[in-house]
Parts: sequence; C-alpha cells; structure tokens
Amino acid sequence: MRFFKEIWTFVKLLFTKQDKTKTELEPWGVKYILGNSYKYMTWCGRVMYHLSKPEDANLNEVDKNHETIHLMQAFDCDSWTKYYWNYVIDWIKGNPFSKKAYYVNKHEVEAYAKEEDLGYLARRPKGNVEKFKLENRSDAWK
Repeated sequence: MRFFKEIWTFVKLLFTKQDKTKTELEPWGVKYILGNSYKYMTWCGRVMYHLSKPEDANLNEVDKNHETIHLMQAFDCDSWTKYYWNYVIDWIKGNPFSKKAYYVNKHEVEAYAKEEDLGYLARRPKGNVEKFKLENRSDAWK
C-alpha cells in the first residue's frame, strides 16, 4: 500500500503549481522511489531521502545547497513538468545507458560546480543553468 501512496504523491506533486516563495526544501522520506545510488533527489519542492536512513532527513549545508540549486533551476522553467522534461532530455543526450549521463547533465554540472559556494544562490541569475551546458559530453566525461 505504501508503494502506491508514494507513486500517487510523486505524480500528484508533478502537477502542482510552483510556490516560488518556498525556497526551503521539505524532507520527504520514501521507501520505493529513490534508487540506492542516490542519497537525495529534489522533487517538486521536496527533497527525497531513503526512509531506511532517517539521519539523512537533516541535510548538511553542502547537500542542501546542491538540492536548492535544482529547485532554483525548476523555478527558472516556471513549472515542474517543464523542468523535469528538460532534465530528462539532457540526461538522454548524455547516453542514459551509462553513468556519465547523470554527471554531464547541465543541471547536475551547475549543482556540483556550485554546491560548496554557499552564497551562490543569492547571486545566481535566472537561467544560469545554460552556462553549464557541455558541448562535447564524451570528452568532458573522460
């Protein structure tokens, strides 16, 4: 039953209106949705973590900054569906059959490049993710 509730909430959130005044990510403990290779995932204003690791509900400053960068990227798109569509398209372009697709995705490149700069969000211009688009993904991965 929990599986269906998680999936329902996951889909329902995708079609909710963005509240751009809420920049604090709400923790969401999940059991089924998040793969084992991920510690966190931002989803529609929430940050998912594994229920089996309740200590992860309290993000450290670097992880919080990384996930909040994704939230700001989503706000730039003006809807959750546009943001996740753009994310998936960029992931596909990076060859989804390899690990590199995640790391060469422009959304992840920006988040990883700026996650330790805790003042970045205050000065981040709208649409800044485009500056992190990698032209030759294969070479960048090497």
